[in-house]
Amino acid sequence: MLLIYWLLSWFGNEKAYASSQSSVRQRTYCKQLEQELTRQQQQAKKMQENAWHWGDNGDVVERAINQLQSIVAWPETENPAQYFARVLAALDALKQRWRESAFDEAGYGVATVIQFERLVQSKQPLVTGKGA
Repeated sequence: MLLIYWLLSWFGNEKAYASSQSSVRQRTYCKQLEQELTRQQQQAKKMQENAWHWGDNGDVVERAINQLQSIVAWPETENPAQYFARVLAALDALKQRWRESAFDEAGYGVATVIQFERLVQSKQPLVTGKGA
């Protein structure tokens, strides 16, 4: 077994293959967040391309997504409890900043943040293995 870990470390894959069930849950969660971020980025781009209709709301959504990406990134040093405590607090603070922002008159920025906040909250019990 030690030989397998050593060989995998040469390829940088030791954590990907030698992981516990919570690591599988974590990777699944991160993949789902990545998919939602990509979907939102595509939507923002469509809004920007149709600025005649959406105004600057595509830029607002893009800015919110950029802020969300840095918040929801999961460092290897954080366990699930630390991650969710940090992320949920940061999302709440970001939501408040968007609510107070004059840049987000139509509310698309705050709506984007709220959508991700709800997504993270809904996935927390699945990742941590604890009930809501």
